Amino acid sequence: MKKILVIFLTMFAMNSVYAGEAAFPYTVLKEGSVISLNQISGTWSSKNIKNAGEQFVKSGTEYSSRITDLNFSTDCDFEFVTRGLLLGYSSSELKFYEISVKDGEISKRLLLASEVAELFPNYRIIPISSFSNTTNSYKFRKKGNTVKIIILNDTERVFDGYDYSSNNVKFEKYKAKGFLNISSAGMVQFSSEINTEDSPWYILLIR
Repeated sequence: MKKILVIFLTMFAMNSVYAGEAAFPYTVLKEGSVISLNQISGTWSSKNIKNAGEQFVKSGTEYSSRITDLNFSTDCDFEFVTRGLLLGYSSSELKFYEISVKDGEISKRLLLASEVAELFPNYRIIPISSFSNTTNSYKFRKKGNTVKIIILNDTERVFDGYDYSSNNVKFEKYKAKGFLNISSAGMVQFSSEINTEDSPWYILLIR
C-alpha cells in the first residue's frame, strides 16, 4: 500500500499550484535592526530605547551589544519580538525558540506547541507526530475560504530541502517553512527530492 502511494505521489509532485508568499504575522527583524533589553524585567523591545540596559545590533544570526562585549547567535532563520519576548524560527527544524539574556548568560528555550498556538491563534497547529505512521498523511476538513496551518516539528528530524507541491490545491507559502495558507480542498505534499526513511514525504489531505 505504501509503495503504491509513493508511486502516485511521485507523479503528483510534478505540478504545483502556488499562489505566492504570504506575509508573516509578526514583524521580522531586519539586518541592522537594533533591539533593546530591559535587564531588570528581562523583556525585549524592537525599539531603539536609549536608556535600556542593553542594546543589540543584528548582523545575520548574530546580535552584538552596543554597550558591552556581550554577543550571541540565535542559529535561527529569522527573529521577531512580541510580548516582550525575543523569538527565533528555524525552518530546517520547524521549531520556535525563545532567546533570553540574564546576568550575561544566554539561554535558548524550545517553545511548546501550546505556546505556539497562543502566538498564532488563527492557525491550525499540525505536529509532525500526528501524521499517519503507515502513509505519512494527515487528514482534516477545511472550514471557510482559507485555512492557515503550521506544521510543527515535535521530533528530532530536520527538514532541509523540503518544500510544498500540489496539482489541485491553491496555496501560499511563508518565509517560515512550516506555515501554509490553503484555499481549496485536495492534497498537498511536503517533501524533499527523495523519499527515504530518514526524510519521508508528508501528505496533507484537505476535505
